[in-house]
Amino acid sequence: MYKIPRYINKPLTFIGLEMDEVALIYFAAFYGYAVESMIYFIILLVGVIWFIISKKRHPQGFYRHTLYFISLYRLDLYPSFNKQEFLE
Repeated sequence: MYKIPRYINKPLTFIGLEMDEVALIYFAAFYGYAVESMIYFIILLVGVIWFIISKKRHPQGFYRHTLYFISLYRLDLYPSFNKQEFLE
């Protein structure tokens, strides 16, 4: 028997943060340690906090679609954003 979670589409969280936010915090800590600079760590941490606050304000998928609009991310089964004409 498998236990089915109550909310299947709810994102995985750790200490109230989603996994991409936790990964960014770990990256900031690792980069600050690697370059041995507290200033870089603080700047990156402020950037991560700004991203978390901004992410809470916008609907889910907002940043993925923003990256699609500037042609840095490809959505499945969609043509590239910069294509003007395509065959269906």
